[in-house]
Amino acid sequence: MIGALSLLAVLVGWHPIHSTTLILRETGTEVVGELRAFVEDFPPGSRDEAAIAHYLQSRLGITTGERTPIQWQYRSHRLDGGVLVVDLRLATNTVHGAILTNQLMEEKFADQVNVVAVERQGRRNTVVFLPHQGPQTLP
Repeated sequence: MIGALSLLAVLVGWHPIHSTTLILRETGTEVVGELRAFVEDFPPGSRDEAAIAHYLQSRLGITTGERTPIQWQYRSHRLDGGVLVVDLRLATNTVHGAILTNQLMEEKFADQVNVVAVERQGRRNTVVFLPHQGPQTLP
């Protein structure tokens, strides 16, 4: 659904809601992430890698169920039309039961919606973060 909204937004030049999509894919040996956000909304913009990484560090947090931090690494970013795509890697092989805090762009938009999808063994589970909702346990 969010992908369709992103495509529509690019085609017509506007978007009806403020949103991000974060897909976390478990490969069996690692977890890779792909964050998608409208570039015009993304606070650090799309040019400065260090600014993007710093912003993500300040707004995204993930721990194990026992509250041990899981480190993640910025890998790269690119533009896909009006959408910024950021590639991440997490220092774990699963996010099952992990606790995620996702406050992306909440400081900018009162109607911000952040969607997180976990892909594992061919299945996808989705968690939705509404403004100021707090951490959630990933499936």
